[in-house]
Amino acid sequence: MKVEHYDNLFHATVPVEPIDHTPNDMISHDEIILLLNLCKGRGRVLEIGTWRGITTNNILNVAGHVVSIDVTEPPMTLTGGQGVGECLPKDQIGARISDENRLRCDLRQYNPNEANGLKNLLSSIGGEYDMIIIDGDHSNEGVLIDYNETLPYLSVDGIILFHDCWWDVKPEPVIGPLTLLTRLGGFVLNRTHYGIIKNHGKRINAEEENPSVEIHDQTR
Repeated sequence: MKVEHYDNLFHATVPVEPIDHTPNDMISHDEIILLLNLCKGRGRVLEIGTWRGITTNNILNVAGHVVSIDVTEPPMTLTGGQGVGECLPKDQIGARISDENRLRCDLRQYNPNEANGLKNLLSSIGGEYDMIIIDGDHSNEGVLIDYNETLPYLSVDGIILFHDCWWDVKPEPVIGPLTLLTRLGGFVLNRTHYGIIKNHGKRINAEEENPSVEIHDQTR
């Protein structure tokens, strides 16, 4: 199946190696391998969007310390393919993080419908992060807030990774990450749903591809 390309969104690749992990039915095998390769050896990781914590637990197996943030109630900005049902009750958030890994995980929650909720939470935690993963509210407004509020906490050589920023189906289930990444001049990595800002790509030796290459159907 030939897939439409976005004129100002490029593809790029980074080398990856196999890594043992717990499968997550929310993201593909290629995506989790890419993510873990990028997180491997990083001292501090910030994750926006914990959900049950399967991905969080996988990251903790390869990184030093993870601050993972989720919401206490559904954001009022949620629209389209990402609905209220994707927001878990408080007691279920991070439930799949192992007891051992919890010792290196700071699991936090905030009310996204309160003014400056994320900003105030990040300020109370402080510190810098070598990797920031944005996988929370996928609305235009939500992903922009997550990006703007987390950017000041990125270390000098750190990277910000966006999830669900490119789709191989039409119409796209959610468009917030795609809209923002296009505006920032980014590209998708290893033909997955993960994307990165171009100047951050240099920090992981991302090699740009010809955007006219045909991309074939892939499972999520």
